[in-house]
Amino acid sequence: MGEERIELEKLNIVLFQSLAVLFSAYIVSLFKDAEYTSQTIAILYLLHFVAFYISNIAYRFYSRGYLDELFQVLKYNVFFAVGITFTSFMLDGVFSISRRGMIYFFLLIRFLSILWISCSRGTGSLFHHDGKVRERSF
Repeated sequence: MGEERIELEKLNIVLFQSLAVLFSAYIVSLFKDAEYTSQTIAILYLLHFVAFYISNIAYRFYSRGYLDELFQVLKYNVFFAVGITFTSFMLDGVFSISRRGMIYFFLLIRFLSILWISCSRGTGSLFHHDGKVRERSF
């Protein structure tokens, strides 16, 4: 039963983050010089799933601290950026993203993911990883 629950939580995390990927790609496609087409967005969506499972970003999602969170996010971003770069190189005419578009895309994904993390974990745990409200002592 515990293994099924872990897989269900991973699925929940990947689906909510994939919504952030889709929304970010759609917003970036509205920019003036963006080359995002529906095919580009679909490839980004698939690359997100690959980067998600390779980086194992869902590991201890609800209980990790600040540095572990930073490390997991950086690892995911590196895998995602390498996947985008490699796919852009291999599918030269079909899939291409400018550097500026990729930076905007990553910034929007992180912003939306931070919002989702703060809502899913509770606002207190965004600042204190154990979820306890601490009073300041002077």
